[in-house]
Amino acid sequence: MAPEILNNSPTTAADVYSLGVSMLELATNVDLRERSHRIRNGEIDDDLFEGVSEDLRQMITSLLCPDPLQRPSTSQLSCDACILRNIKKPVVFRHLESEVKSPSGPLDKDWDFEFEDEIHPPSIRFSKPRRPLRDLFKDDVSETADSVKACLSFENSSDDESPSCPPDKLG
Repeated sequence: MAPEILNNSPTTAADVYSLGVSMLELATNVDLRERSHRIRNGEIDDDLFEGVSEDLRQMITSLLCPDPLQRPSTSQLSCDACILRNIKKPVVFRHLESEVKSPSGPLDKDWDFEFEDEIHPPSIRFSKPRRPLRDLFKDDVSETADSVKACLSFENSSDDESPSCPPDKLG
């Protein structure tokens, strides 16, 4: 958690700090629970970055700067030479989205379900009638509960705390 979150409300600088924590976890074998206080104070030992490139080490260190004003902004990060140099492929999510086909027609991308029944009537959406989950095993549960109630009796027990089962109800 970014140091300023402890005292103030979240900012994009706190998100940048979180990105730094994620990158630190992915690039190293650091146990953040043990070192979180030191990392939050900007005390990041160089031995943590064994096998990590100098560019990546500098990037992570800048993202984890305790002073939010000293951290790079998101726009600075999007233009960072280290990031741009290591981008392998362009973002393809928009391209993939256009290729996704739904067997029942175009995908409904909004969260407005007001007219959902007009667009996709219930008979098309659900091929089988739906039963509430609580009713799924209702008969089995009530039958079992009755047999357990009949079996358990406090009358014949030696102490009043533990139930007993009459011999005629066993097996």
